[in-house]
Amino acid sequence: MDLLSIHNELIGYIGPGLSGGIIGVILGFLASIGLAILAIVWYPLKRLIKGKKKHSNAGAAARESVPQTAASAEVDPGKGT
Repeated sequence: MDLLSIHNELIGYIGPGLSGGIIGVILGFLASIGLAILAIVWYPLKRLIKGKKKHSNAGAAARESVPQTAASAEVDPGKGT
């Protein structure tokens, strides 16, 4: 009878190697979920922010640049011609 009770206790034993592996699997699973959420949320926001910056810079450049005509073009004396 004692042999059967020892056997049941040994089946439930989890050693340090197996518990370390379980912890690694759990942390890896949680990290993959976190990175997936980050990719789903962050990259579209990043693209939206870059789009707004490009749009505002393009508008400012368009307002500042005025097409030159032959009458309004000036010759830079430092360039020679």
